[in-house]
Order: sequence, then structure tokens, then C-alpha cells
Amino acid sequence: MNRFALKIFSLIAVITLVISTSAFAQYTPIKKKPTTSKKNDRYFDETGDFVHHLQYGVHLNASILSFSSNNFGIGVSPSIGYKFNKTLMAGITTGINYNYQRVQDASGQFYSFSLFDYNYGVYGRIRIFSLPVYIYSDYKNATYQSAIDPQGNFFFNAVTNKIEPRSQTRPESNLGLSYRSGSGYGWGTEFVVTYNVLTKPDDYRPFPFDVKIGFTYNY
Repeated sequence: MNRFALKIFSLIAVITLVISTSAFAQYTPIKKKPTTSKKNDRYFDETGDFVHHLQYGVHLNASILSFSSNNFGIGVSPSIGYKFNKTLMAGITTGINYNYQRVQDASGQFYSFSLFDYNYGVYGRIRIFSLPVYIYSDYKNATYQSAIDPQGNFFFNAVTNKIEPRSQTRPESNLGLSYRSGSGYGWGTEFVVTYNVLTKPDDYRPFPFDVKIGFTYNY
């Protein structure tokens, strides 16, 4: 080996040594968090994996949304779910509906009454291919109030001279489709149309179909 080659080799060796020493000095080892033997513990540790899979929604029930001098109605349905993957998600949901009505009988006498409905249950969504469209289903325990019997007569109390609505509690299973804009983290909007497959002729629920429009987060 001649002197020139020896100088080049020595220079390369020195540069390599300097770079290696500098890199080692700046290196800070990453401490891994201790793991446990339980497989599901990773969803509840400090990394927030479980929380990052949660999704939230608040919907308005458009079928009961109405405003007039003799009728006012609004319904809201909050929900919280877990996103297993990009296709499947499930969770719990609840709904509260309020409706105020003012009616007039044949003699011109006005009567007013309020209807209060509520429900709670579980839901699931399955994505259809790569589209932002999902098959939606839920199963709920629902309580509805009605001021009219199956024959179309008001539940009128002659003693109090008032219309007194009655309550009815039944299970319901809704099946339909949902369309959602926005995906991943952040806010989005969703449109849901469902049909109650357990509907009966004497149900106090006014319509077997339900339409919801709302906001979602982390869907």
C-alpha cells in the first residue's frame, strides 16, 4: 500500500470514527413500557389506544322535528361506539323525543298535551366495500307515549277535563343504511334511514321509519 492510499484509508477511518462517536453521543434509548400477560391490557394503558378507537355521535330525529303554533317536536339521539377496524363498529345508543301538541275539538275547545319518548340499546355498522355507506342496525328497548288509542280516539279524562297520554314499552329492531361524510379523526356528518322490523299495528310509535341527521366525531 503506497503512502497516498494509506493517507486516504486513514482519513476515511478517522471520519468514520468521528461520525460514529457523534451519533452514539446523541442517541437516547427509548424506554418501552412494561407489558403484561393480559392481551387486552394494551387497550387500557397510557398510550390511549382504546380511547382512539372510540367514536361519538349526536343525531336529530328528523321524523319528529316540527315547529308550528299547535305542534312542536324535537328528538336527539347521542351514541358512543368502538371502531374495531375500517369496516366494523358497534356501540351503545339512546334517544329522547319530545312533542307538544295543541288540538281543538268539535265544540271549539282547545286541549294541549305533551308526549315524551325515550329508548336505549346497542347498534352496529358494517361498511359496504370502500364506499362511505354503511349497513346500520340497532336493537332497543323503547317507551313511546300516545294521546290517541288504536281506534283514533283521544285518551280523554272527563274528571280532569284533560287529554292524558298513555305509555307503551316494547323492543324494536331497526335496520337501514347510513351515509357519512368525513372519515378518520375529526368531525363529520351522517344521514341515517331505518325501518323497525318489529313494528305492530297497535304500536304507539307514530312511524316505523326513522330518519336521523347528525354530527359524528372520530368516525
